[in-house]
Amino acid sequence: MVNLIKSDLYRLFRSKTYKSCAIGALGVTIFVLSLAIFTDAELWIMAFTSNGVRRGFMIGLEQGAAFRDLLINALGSGAGLYIIAIVLTSTAIISRKRSGIMKATVAYGYERWKIYLSQVISLIVGISILIIIVFLSILSITCIVFKIYNIELLLIVKVLILYISVVAATVSVYGFLSTLIQNSEVISAIAIAEILGLTMLEPALSIKITSFIPYSMIRTLAQVPESVDFISYLIKVFLIIIISTFLGIIIFSKKEIK
Repeated sequence: MVNLIKSDLYRLFRSKTYKSCAIGALGVTIFVLSLAIFTDAELWIMAFTSNGVRRGFMIGLEQGAAFRDLLINALGSGAGLYIIAIVLTSTAIISRKRSGIMKATVAYGYERWKIYLSQVISLIVGISILIIIVFLSILSITCIVFKIYNIELLLIVKVLILYISVVAATVSVYGFLSTLIQNSEVISAIAIAEILGLTMLEPALSIKITSFIPYSMIRTLAQVPESVDFISYLIKVFLIIIISTFLGIIIFSKKEIK
């Protein structure tokens, strides 16, 4: 299992897809920092208004911004990294089958559940690295520029763990969907439908439903990071990961690998 993960990570980091996603993450970082440092504007991304309250990812800082504002601004990167995580997951899983790598791995004699779990773990590690670099780069640079020194370290750790966890759940869900569907265009359509559908329909949906949808979870974290229940979020995330990974293993075990 360890050797499988090592080989998957090696292929992932050397792939054009990961390098493209890394460039995309760099673009997200530059965009957020440029808007925050060089303008006084606040930009809402993937936002909607419900009961007079605006919900979405907020990017941008004004002079006199507090540490909480800097934290929310850094979490605004989640709008871009959420999409990057989906693209990386679907492209990596589907391309492995099309290139013949998956067939060769199965033929080598590894148990299928180990193969599937290894690729999910490697994808989570890969996107987590991008999240850590982007989030900490934005937060540290804005703290220096805006001369914020009363840093709440425990809050940063809490938010970063939840940030990574929710995106890991996204990787698990779209890993299952990519294994089931094996079509990049359909996966893209599902992702667009999820984001646009929630943006338009979330006010009418029960909070019991939206609280288990990764996109809604990461947006809530980006809005009120200090108010999110840490334990509750982690429990929900682990449930999503366990269920989607279990379903993915079942589908992968029954799929014919050509």
